[in-house]
Order: sequence, then structure tokens, then C-alpha cells
Amino acid sequence: MAFRPLADLRVEDVDCKVRVRVLRMWDVKQNGYGESVLRKMMIVDAAGYEMEVVIHRISFPRFGGIMREGAVYRFANFLVQRNTTAFRVTAPDFRIVLLPDSVCEEMVDSEVIPKFSFRFLKTDQFEAAFQNRNYLSDLVGQLVQSQPAEQLGNDYVSIKKKDLHIRLTDGEVVKVIVWDSIVDQLELFLEDEPETGVVLILTSAIVHKYHGEYYFSSSRASKLYGNLHYPDGHDMLDFSDNGVPRKVGEICQSFIVPSSIKLLEDLNVDGPLKGVTYKVTAEVSEVNAYWSDRKKSFMVELKVKDEHDSCDFIFTSNSFRSMTDSIFKNDLQFERSSFDVNLKSMKGKKFQFSVKSVPRFYNPEAVHHVVVKISSG
Repeated sequence: MAFRPLADLRVEDVDCKVRVRVLRMWDVKQNGYGESVLRKMMIVDAAGYEMEVVIHRISFPRFGGIMREGAVYRFANFLVQRNTTAFRVTAPDFRIVLLPDSVCEEMVDSEVIPKFSFRFLKTDQFEAAFQNRNYLSDLVGQLVQSQPAEQLGNDYVSIKKKDLHIRLTDGEVVKVIVWDSIVDQLELFLEDEPETGVVLILTSAIVHKYHGEYYFSSSRASKLYGNLHYPDGHDMLDFSDNGVPRKVGEICQSFIVPSSIKLLEDLNVDGPLKGVTYKVTAEVSEVNAYWSDRKKSFMVELKVKDEHDSCDFIFTSNSFRSMTDSIFKNDLQFERSSFDVNLKSMKGKKFQFSVKSVPRFYNPEAVHHVVVKISSG
């Protein structure tokens, strides 16, 4: 018996089989926490048609340990039912339910079955996605701000929360709230953040609206793909843009503005510089160090200038040490009354400053400029 296309499945179907790839898996828990009551999957066939699969807890012993994301399977003897739940990961009104006696056999991988599938949301689609609560949406964008993670909950339930701001392909900056395991994934990606910023894909996000402003949050079905600022090796990430096949690598590349030498006056340019790191070469005209009671740290202030403009950069002593490791081989020593002679020796010399333009916490449309690296000019 030949494999049936997912698009042809209907509720009355019996005794049919399909060959599909498992794109994502996640558990649905009682009241959001505690024991898993369902396991869900997003699958895709060779035609690129997606569908949701449900495994009830009674079937966990049968399928719990043999299913894995990315693998290709043959499913047979399953139930097809209407999908009436809200916040679905796929558009079809049908879903597959694997029963205790269903057949699930892993097959040899097939290049004709897509390895990834996304439905990226655009700015002009926010309202429609907010009004239609049936479906979840995917986002792709460059991370321009990441707030520290928060631990929420009580003695019985504890969850992690992290607020982000992501710049979409059209330049719009949106707030995204991620939860639990997505927070852990993100912090791993950020351990080695490149100067050009991290491009992220967040799948199955929920659209919210508050006082006319749209924002997003991760769901139990969400998956995070990070470090996609390297398009090489990611050109297999296919998706459809208005019916036209495209590569995610092309989208990721569009976020990357090559670092180039700029002038200090360019630091005042707003808009396209958000989230982008570029380099300025400037002479240090003055160096100051002082104790900050508010930050409980020594602060370093550099006044720098080039042929057109001047600017002040302020650092904590710890961040300044980390940025100047390549310049000062020995640790800088800070005291309340003075600071190391190496620091004074910067005056009158030129250095290259890698500067990142990021949105302000209370106003994502405004920016301020953060030095992320200092090297010899």
C-alpha cells in the first residue's frame, strides 16, 4: 500500500500509512506544570504539508522512548480527527492521534522530506495573527537587547522569564518574552555573542496586544534556533515566502551589516544602526577613574576624539579589564585614590572601539551606544 499524502487525510480514513519527518516535539502538562498529559509533534511529508500528531498518556510506554526530532517515520493504524484546539502549530483542521496499537517505524532518512518548516510573521500580519487565536506564529530577527532572566513563582512552582527585543526583517523592533527551557537555550547562545549580534528564530510564538502595542511570548511548542548569523551551513533551512521558496540563510544574512570604520559623529545616527556593531578609531584625550557608590564599583571614563567629534565612554572596572586584555597583559589594579599607570598611558594614543547601538530599556525606539571591545588602533 502506497503512502498517503498528509493533505489527503480525512476523519473517515482507515488503514492508511504515511511517511513523515518529526520536526518538533513537546509535552503538554496538567495546568501547564506537573506531569505530562499529552505529547505533541509537528510533522511534515515530502510535499511540505504539515500536521499535528498527538500521543495520549496511555500511549507513552509505546512511543515515549523511540521518537526523536528530525527522524523520518512510517505511521500506520492511527486515528485521524478534527483539530479544534486553539494555538495550533499547523494550519490543517485535522490531526493524527497515535493509539497504543499504532505502528511507528523509523525509516532511512530522505532528502525529499524538508528538515525545517517555518511561517515567519511580518509586521502587517500582527493584527490578523492576534485576532486569530487558532494558530501560533514564527519569528525571525536580530537580538538587539536581552534583559537578565527572572525567577518567578512560589514554593510549589518556579519558572524562568526573560524579556528580549528583536529587530525583524523590516526594521520593526518588538518585545518578546521567553519562558523556561527557551531561557536556558538562549543564555547558551549568548555565551559567545558575535559583534554583529545574534539572529534568532523562535517558533510557535503567541501574539499579544497591550495598549495598541504588539508583543510576543514563547509557548510550550516553541523551539529556538540561534547563532544563525552564520548563513553558511544553514542554507538548508527552507521556508516559503508568499509561495516563493527561500532560504533562511538569506534572511539571516540580511541582518548582518559588516563592521566598518565609522566616525564618532555617526554614533548619533539612529534607525538602521540598532543592534549593529561597528568600529570607530579615536584618540583618548582624557582618562578618569572614580568610585561609584550606586554601582559599588570603580568606574573608568574615557574621553575620546577624532577629527570631527568627541565622545565619552564609561565602563565598570571589571568590564574595562575584559575589554583591554589584549592591550594590557597584566591585570589593572584599581584603588580609591589612584589607578594603574597603564591606564594613564592610554592618554594621547589611538584605539579602535567596537561600539554596539542598542535600544534603551524603557524606549526601544531610542538608542544608546555600548562599547563591547577595545583594541590597539
